[in-house]
Amino acid sequence: MYQAKGFDYYEDYSPWDTYRGVHPLLTILEPARTAHMMESLVKKARQGGWLPIFPCWNHYTAAMIGDHAALAIGDAYVKGIRNFDFATAYQFMRKNAFQANKDTASYRSGKGRRAMDSYSHLRLCADGRLRLGCLPQAGAGVAYPRIRL
Repeated sequence: MYQAKGFDYYEDYSPWDTYRGVHPLLTILEPARTAHMMESLVKKARQGGWLPIFPCWNHYTAAMIGDHAALAIGDAYVKGIRNFDFATAYQFMRKNAFQANKDTASYRSGKGRRAMDSYSHLRLCADGRLRLGCLPQAGAGVAYPRIRL
């Protein structure tokens, strides 16, 4: 059992559903809460070795594609929210962005970005269609160039 120290731990807030509207709004209205939410993602990444894609039921899940937690973290950072461990967050963001999870059991449990090999090598999205990029996978790539350590 893990215990949050120095922050409120948030779980089950589904960044796949919330990164477009709720998290950007929270960066404006609730910056302290946003920092706690981002630190919660960092804590989960430290515990599980990967930034979560779709954390639910206090676990990693393999339910969604993309890297929406990275978008939420990047958005918080570029809007000036710095009171979370961004250096560690950035390490896990890069891991999710550039490293495919080769451990089959770990991947099936939801660790690592979905369809990373097919996306990074073929630009083939999870639905099997070839195109220049797909929004759930490509979106996280937009966040990285805006971040300055």
